[in-house]
Amino acid sequence: MLSRIKAAAICLLASAVAALTSGCTVIPADISELETPPKLSADQQAIVKALEAHIGDKPNFKFPLEGDYRSAFIMKDLDHDGTTNVIAFYSASGSSASSPHIAVLDKVGDSWQATCDISSEGNEIDSIEFGDFNGDGHDDMAVGWRTFNSTDLTLIVYTRTGKAFTKTKLGTFTKMKTLDMDGNGKTDILLFKLDSDIKQAAARLISFRNGKLTAVSSSPLDSTVTSYSGVYITKLKGGDNAVLIDGVKSENKFITEIIGYKNGQLISPLYDNDKHTVNSTMRFVDYRCTDIDKDGYVEVPMPVELPYVRNKDDTNKVWLVRWNIFDSASNTWTPKLSCLMNYNEGYYFKYPKKWDSNVTVSRQDGDSTWVFCEWDAKNNKYGKTLFSINVYSESIWNTISVNEPIYKIAEKNGTVYAVKFDQHKSDSEYALTLDEISSNFRLLY
Repeated sequence: MLSRIKAAAICLLASAVAALTSGCTVIPADISELETPPKLSADQQAIVKALEAHIGDKPNFKFPLEGDYRSAFIMKDLDHDGTTNVIAFYSASGSSASSPHIAVLDKVGDSWQATCDISSEGNEIDSIEFGDFNGDGHDDMAVGWRTFNSTDLTLIVYTRTGKAFTKTKLGTFTKMKTLDMDGNGKTDILLFKLDSDIKQAAARLISFRNGKLTAVSSSPLDSTVTSYSGVYITKLKGGDNAVLIDGVKSENKFITEIIGYKNGQLISPLYDNDKHTVNSTMRFVDYRCTDIDKDGYVEVPMPVELPYVRNKDDTNKVWLVRWNIFDSASNTWTPKLSCLMNYNEGYYFKYPKKWDSNVTVSRQDGDSTWVFCEWDAKNNKYGKTLFSINVYSESIWNTISVNEPIYKIAEKNGTVYAVKFDQHKSDSEYALTLDEISSNFRLLY
């Protein structure tokens, strides 16, 4: 049950991203090798034929490895003239190991034509971002090329002029985001760079100044981070633009850093200049930033361990996650939500304030059954059971007797989420009604 739900959630998320960012069906790397090739639309077939005519062979499609755009085709109006362009990633030969190219196709009459072909600057296309970097009203492309590893990528910006692109090489980076960081109406490029050789890390802002793209500001980052797991554009409390970046320090140490912009400079408000680290967001479980309450602000997780009975494998642990946003005016955190995250089963449960230090969770059957109960601190054990949240397949749910004190509170994709009470109603002061439980329960996906 656990792995099936997790896999389904990942597949659904990937499909949604592909649909939203590319506007087309994701095409496998080599269509000819599939027993049953995907059914392409007439327009997609015409694009494939145009590429074949352009390279004189069948294209072997490539995919950006990271970022928001991971489709072989990206449909985008680069000129903002109401006409869609196609950005296609492919290799020019039959070998999937050959260097990737980027072709830009325009629709001429009723047919597609390749109007520009960009040669490879690496072994793989790591990521691609779009934005009007020079303020001319056209979208340009920022491409991260990967040659040897995922922390030392080459950034090249391709600025569109008519049907051609001008290439500007802008150094190396590890992660990239595009946004109007300085509020001047042009899209900026924010780069994050890890340099493990010299134990340094920094954020660098690329902006269009004096007729060219150039680095205009930088700010140090935690030098002990070994990799980045997520980058998020958001606003801080008060409305300032910011970018959050989740970092991995070691196997079980994780942090979130903040990059903002003030008085013409990048700032890193959480960075400790003396220790060259960020410790205020340290956590020991890989929970990542998200807009948990769907209010448009990305929150930072700060998990605290709930009391639990230790077992041999220490698998009973459950974390209470306090989600916060940063107030740049006061340099303090503002709490938004406290909840228990069941990522494996795809839900979270809001933790009532009256439960603080008094109610915990006993995990059973992996994460498919969470038993909410009092915590007996004196004897270091679980106390009175309040209720449990159980996850069932639809077929199993249909076999459960209607006489049992169990109630469905949610259902999605063949999975049923139910609340089960003991035969005898709990007399605990921390007990919740069925309505209160339903109100505190939220699906993640």
